[in-house]
Amino acid sequence: TPVAMPQMNAKSKDKLERMQRKSSRPVGKTERVRTLRPAAGAPAAGPRPSREPQIEGERPARKPAPRQDGERGPRTPRPA
Repeated sequence: TPVAMPQMNAKSKDKLERMQRKSSRPVGKTERVRTLRPAAGAPAAGPRPSREPQIEGERPARKPAPRQDGERGPRTPRPA
């Protein structure tokens, strides 16, 4: 059975419109950059050079992502 999409009230529409106007690149509803790629099953454009081996420890490791549920982790007590 078809279900109606939730209607956006005037305030939300106005806010969305303002945000889109403010954004550096206008956000199109169905606008999407199409990248050309080989057809399904077709070989790639050309042979790619193999990547250089990555040297471990060259870059600092990323710190863990913040928790999704928004709660903070257990706080470590500071030494007095």
